Formats: sequence, structure tokens, C-alpha cells
Amino acid sequence: TRVHGWSNMKDCRKVLEAGYPTIFMPAEYFYFDMRQSKHEAGSNWSNIFDVKHTYSFDFAEQGFSAEQVAKVEGFEGAYWSEIALSQGGDVSTDFLEYMTFPRVCAVAELGWGKHGSDWEHFYSRLKGEHYDRMSAMGINYRIMPPKIAYADGQLSATTDDGATIYYRSEEAAHPVKYSRPVKSAKPGEYIFWSEYRNAHSPQTAHA
Repeated sequence: TRVHGWSNMKDCRKVLEAGYPTIFMPAEYFYFDMRQSKHEAGSNWSNIFDVKHTYSFDFAEQGFSAEQVAKVEGFEGAYWSEIALSQGGDVSTDFLEYMTFPRVCAVAELGWGKHGSDWEHFYSRLKGEHYDRMSAMGINYRIMPPKIAYADGQLSATTDDGATIYYRSEEAAHPVKYSRPVKSAKPGEYIFWSEYRNAHSPQTAHA
């Protein structure tokens, strides 16, 4: 019998302790219908996480023994489209790709036996190679949101992946390409995001 460990870490641990060959996919890390941030669309009953969290999974840190890990036959990412449909959510191909890429890249890396301790190295390859590869394939993938700072009455936005940053405000809803810090006494009225070829980030604001 081969078990697909779907629902959670506890169930995966139980079947591995019993000695069953297991495809590993607990919801806390590998259910890609889960929201990637608290303001994005998707489910949230198990967790809210992005590609960095998926990549961070490590058997040793989760307390799995070598004997248990030896029974893991592979990883799997899940996207439950019927749940998105039942919630009245977006079930388009673009949304499916946005939810699964690049989180699926992290699953592939884990499947090759890598550990999640070297995020910076993985991220450098993700934005340096895989972003352009996914763009060439026409995939509507998700990139990291810009980092927003507010000081001396000015909002500044930065990104580290070569993406173009845009913003809008409550007073002017049309997008504006970001080129320099924005003067404002009301930083909470501005929303920022970034775009790179086929990809876009979630919207973000000054916390």
C-alpha cells in the first residue's frame, strides 16, 4: 500500500511510523490552493504561505527520523480547484498558474533531496533563471512583492528581481510607474505591486 499524505503533518507522521511507503504532501506546506499572503485569494484553513515557506520544509526540523524519511517516495503539491469553485473563487488558468508557480519549483527542488536551509541560493536561481524560463513558457507566475518603507514624509519601494514597480492611491486609482519616492502625509492610502514579463506580485502597502 502506498499512502498519499494529504491532510496534515500529523497524519503523515502516523503513516510513516506505521511503515507505509508515502507520497509526502501535508497541507501546511504543499496545498497550493492556500493563500500566499493574508490579503490574497485562496483557502486559509491550514496555513498561509508563499514559495519561501514551501522551500523551507525540512524533515529533521520537523522531527522525522531517518527510518521514517526512508519511507518517503516523493513529494507532491496539491491544488484543489473544486474548493476554489465552491467558494466562488477564480478558477481561470492564469489564477491556477499564479497559485502554483513558483511554489511548484520549490517542491521539485525538495524532491531532488535538497533542504530548505539555503533560501538565498535557491531564490537567486529562481529569479536569475527560472523566472525567464517560466516567462518563455507563458506561465502567469507570482513574484515577491516590493518592500515598502516610509520616512521623512516619503514612501519608497524596492524590489530585488528586476521587476517594474507600480502604485496607485485612493485619490488616483490609475496605475503609476514608480520611479522615485512618493511624498505623502497619508502613506496608508498607497498600494504598490511589481510586474515582470508574464508575472506580477500581490499588492502591498506600508505596514
